[in-house]
Amino acid sequence: MRYLLSICALFLLTATFIAQTPKKVENWQEFSPLSDEFTVDTPLTLDQRGDNQQKALRKFSGSINGVFLYVFSEPSKKPNKSAQGYLDMVHDVLPQIGQSAEIIPFNSSGSGAVSFKDKFGYWNHLATLRTETRNYVAQTISLDENDAAATRFIRSFGISQRPTFTEAEASAEPTAVEPKPVPVRPAGISGQGSGIGAGSGSGISGASPSPAAVAPPSGTTSGLKVLSKPRPGYTDLARMYGIQGSVLLEVEFLATGEIGNVKALTQLPLGLTQTAIAAGKTISFQPAYENGVPVSVTKKLEYSYAIY
Repeated sequence: MRYLLSICALFLLTATFIAQTPKKVENWQEFSPLSDEFTVDTPLTLDQRGDNQQKALRKFSGSINGVFLYVFSEPSKKPNKSAQGYLDMVHDVLPQIGQSAEIIPFNSSGSGAVSFKDKFGYWNHLATLRTETRNYVAQTISLDENDAAATRFIRSFGISQRPTFTEAEASAEPTAVEPKPVPVRPAGISGQGSGIGAGSGSGISGASPSPAAVAPPSGTTSGLKVLSKPRPGYTDLARMYGIQGSVLLEVEFLATGEIGNVKALTQLPLGLTQTAIAAGKTISFQPAYENGVPVSVTKKLEYSYAIY
C-alpha cells in the first residue's frame, strides 16, 4: 500500500510539473511567399523582415517550444561588392559559435546542408538553395539534435513548384520594419522579499555597488531583501537573429549574503542563457532571517528578452 501511494505521489508531482510547462500547439502549414521561390513546412506562421522588392534582403522567422526557425533570402547578385548579405552574415556567425564558415557552399545542384552543435550547446541545422535570381539559407536552432519540428522544417525546404510572380504581384504582401532591440527588464523574484525591477544601462558590467546589509533585531523573522538588481544584456549574435523569450533561473541565496548555485531551468540560444546566469550571480541581497538567525533560501528568477 505504501509503495502504491509513493507511485501515486510521484505521478501527481510529474503531472503538476508538466501542467506548468504546456507546449504550444503546432499548426503545420506549407509556407511559400509570393516574393520568393522557396517552400517549407512550418509549425507556425513565419514573420517577415524586409520588403518584397526584387533586390531586397528578406528574413522569415519564428519560434515554438524552444525551436527557432529561419529562412534568409537575398538576390544572387549583390547591388555592390561591399553590400552585406544574409549569407555573409551566416558565414560570419558560424565561426563565432564554433563552426567553420566554409561548411555551407552551394554545390553544383544549387543546394547544400550541414548540421553541428554550437559552443552554447544548441544544434544548428542549415540547408541552402540557389535559383537564377536568389540564394536561400534555412536554419533551425534547437537543444535536441533530432527535434521533430526542426527536422521536418529543414527536410521540407525546397524550390516552390508554383509559377514565379512578378515584382508588382509580390509587393502586394504586407511588409514589416526591422525591429530595434530594447533594454532587457528582468521579472521579479517569486516568494518573499523585494522584486527585481528595471535598472539602467545595457548590461551587467559596471553595476553600482550596493548598500551594506543591516541585520534585523535579534529574534526577528524576515524575508529575503534584494539590494541591487543587475540585468543581462543581449549578445550580438542573439540580436542579429532576433532571439526573444525568457530564461528561468533557480538561484540559491546563502545565509552568508553570497549567491550560491545558479541553475538555468529554461534556456535561450546564442549566449542569452549565459548572460542571465552571469547577471544572477551578481545580485546583492540581505539574507532571510528566522528568529534572528540568517538562513539560506532558493528562489526562482526570470529574465525576459524582447525586441520591439
